[in-house]
Amino acid sequence: MIDGLIRAPADWIVIWRARIAELELTHREVDHLADWGEGYCSTLLCGMKTPTTKTIERMCCALALRLRPEVDPEREAIVKADAVKRRRV
Repeated sequence: MIDGLIRAPADWIVIWRARIAELELTHREVDHLADWGEGYCSTLLCGMKTPTTKTIERMCCALALRLRPEVDPEREAIVKADAVKRRRV
């Protein structure tokens, strides 16, 4: 699929589209697997609706994808540096 962190809804859409194609599912089948109303998958994949945390969880479950948070080392370094600066003040 893709390497790296998932930072935006567009990143999820790329992953979901690839997985749907890999499983040879229709959007209607994904709607059924995720227990959504007809057309919701298409709405998400077209970017017409921003996925919530619950939506991401349900889509990943429907597509048998593991949802695993990872640390972004670059962002972590920035956050830690800012925290050190605040402690000194």
